[in-house]
Amino acid sequence: MEVAIRQATHDDLSRIVELTVDAQSDPERSCAYLGDDAASIATDIEDVTGPSGGDWTSVAWVAEGDGGQMEGWVLAETDSEMGRVWWWGPVLAGSMTATFDETAGALFETALGTLEGYDEHELALDHRSASLATFAIRHGFERQASSAALTTPPFDSVTSPTDNGVVELDERHHESVMALHDEFFPGTHTPGSKIVEADDDRGRLVIEGTTAGDAVGYVATEMQSDASLYIDYLGVATDRRGEGLGRRLVSEAMRRGTIAGATHAHLTVRTANDAARQLYRSLGFVEERILVPYRRGFTLD
Repeated sequence: MEVAIRQATHDDLSRIVELTVDAQSDPERSCAYLGDDAASIATDIEDVTGPSGGDWTSVAWVAEGDGGQMEGWVLAETDSEMGRVWWWGPVLAGSMTATFDETAGALFETALGTLEGYDEHELALDHRSASLATFAIRHGFERQASSAALTTPPFDSVTSPTDNGVVELDERHHESVMALHDEFFPGTHTPGSKIVEADDDRGRLVIEGTTAGDAVGYVATEMQSDASLYIDYLGVATDRRGEGLGRRLVSEAMRRGTIAGATHAHLTVRTANDAARQLYRSLGFVEERILVPYRRGFTLD
């Protein structure tokens, strides 16, 4: 089958979403950055902006078959300050098995050719995907440390607040939270300076130390388009670990998330981090799948 690669248009969205819903149930073709229901996929795609202020169509490309059918797509989520791209896809139709690598490569190379000033690239895939792994390695990406994707069962009630010492972040905590975050999560897409910025979608809770305003632990969360609460970052000062601070922070974040309308919580955690995985299991999280990042031009390991 002949396919043509072109820039996406707004009229393509419904077909992209339909193809993606089907692909998300297949580990070989799924996109780690997206959910599995049509509404949230559409919202997440439409929320992406291009490096020059364009909408999602400025950083998305589609592959069409000779009959005009949608056979695949890719989107480049960019951060101009970091010079980094997170690749959503390539996501291909199930019928493209025989030409998967060829079509995925054509989508990627076409998109890459329009992006200047981006030297760091990342895509994440299900550890069971041989096709996307082969594609990634062929295009210069290197496999790095895997993470487990965890989720809770649906929230069923709102518990009463307790005197757990967890408070909302305010300006007094900025310096200590930034220091904790940049120590534990260097090089990520969200540096400490962004963690403490005001953001209507992000929740930030802290536990103070003996000095007022000195945070010894923090959790950052985000309400997502599918009404889920994403536990984005959790950090506890090294000398305060083993005191249950992480449990208190996550428990309170989920309690407040339920009040805000979250239906469940989810997160990713390094598979090698046994202590954190045990903590989350004890809070009711269950493992859904293992995600593997492939990176080109940088490393976070």
